[in-house]
Amino acid sequence: MNKYKTTDELDLKVLHVYELLSSIGIVKYKRTFCHAIDLVEQNFSKICNGDNQHFSTRHIIKLCQVYGVDANWFVGTSKDIFLKKREQNVNKSA
Repeated sequence: MNKYKTTDELDLKVLHVYELLSSIGIVKYKRTFCHAIDLVEQNFSKICNGDNQHFSTRHIIKLCQVYGVDANWFVGTSKDIFLKKREQNVNKSA
């Protein structure tokens, strides 16, 4: 069962990346994640609750730039969430 109320596929993918980054210790606080992708923290909660807010293209671009996420993963043309270089760094810090 999905713990988020949003049903938007792209929002769910961004939230999946957030959870992954949190679980491996790269992101310790929601505030840090929101700041890194230029998202108002209150909007994060609205997205989670399905309150007519969504992650924008700008948020996803920042997510890819800051955390090394492969933008192709969002559209389904890559099975790897992280770019290879970032994946190696993530594995070292885990």
